[in-house]
Amino acid sequence: MRVALVGGGGFAHDIDCKNSEICLLCSLANQLGFSDLSPTIFDYRDDRQVWLQKIQSAHLVSEGDAKRLVNVIVSGGCYETWLESVSKRQYAPVIKGLCFKLCMQKLGHYVISCCNTQSLSGLKWNAKSL
Repeated sequence: MRVALVGGGGFAHDIDCKNSEICLLCSLANQLGFSDLSPTIFDYRDDRQVWLQKIQSAHLVSEGDAKRLVNVIVSGGCYETWLESVSKRQYAPVIKGLCFKLCMQKLGHYVISCCNTQSLSGLKWNAKSL
């Protein structure tokens, strides 16, 4: 669809927002006062090149493939699916940990955004006390 709309016809313009999903999640966490519950998302945003290099070296993939892994995770996909898409079979413990934390923190954002304002303070307190 993207190629048909943007490719040769000039029907639309493609604007790529660098690291947009992660930046949106960080923004949401800041707005709701939950940035302390999302350390991995902020760490990835702040040290993106370091994480991309870790993914690249752990799996011997291109930078584009490394970026795609994080996009897959924050879009609801899983590490295993990405491994298959890049024809890899071996898990890397550090990368698996990153994926798990990103997934759990993104899920937390979803749950928080579905709550009403009154229950947010209770949820924040409960989550911090774990």
